[in-house]
Amino acid sequence: MAWTVPRTWAAEDPITAAQLNQQVRDNLLETEVAKATAAGQLLMTTGNNGVAMRAPLVDSASGTVSTSSTTPVALSGGPSITFTHGGNALILWGAEIWMSAGTGSVTSAMRCGPNMIGIGGGAISRSIAHAATNDAHVAYGGHTLFTGMTPGTNTVEINYWRDNVTVLTASFANRRLIVVPF
Repeated sequence: MAWTVPRTWAAEDPITAAQLNQQVRDNLLETEVAKATAAGQLLMTTGNNGVAMRAPLVDSASGTVSTSSTTPVALSGGPSITFTHGGNALILWGAEIWMSAGTGSVTSAMRCGPNMIGIGGGAISRSIAHAATNDAHVAYGGHTLFTGMTPGTNTVEINYWRDNVTVLTASFANRRLIVVPF
């Protein structure tokens, strides 16, 4: 069903049930109040005279994962979210990050950032990084706005990596991903 421009009525025009249903009932069913089916939804326009409700989505991973990779990789437990959007999405993410360099005192950086699956080049446009010496442990969060995507359904996952230091292992815990689709 689609919203239609209301008719301009003239005095003594006959009114049919079909006209009333279309002009009143059907148009009211296309309003934000009618479209809101759950608490916490956001109203987004889908085009000229069209609206859709979108809800923020959350995924968390509480286990600790580690990597020695110097290129972005997905790690077990994610987090990842598949979502429907109109071409844009605000992505928020965070993790507790620390490193283990074995013996010695190596300074390096551990990184994580969102990877939009199916978008050329992985689309990791922003990452959070922690530069520290052995066994530093901190919590970080980041955000980025993906725009200009083809409207539809995509999956975003968090990828993890470290700088190119041979003795370094980067660890990540309490990972969280939030998507607000537009």
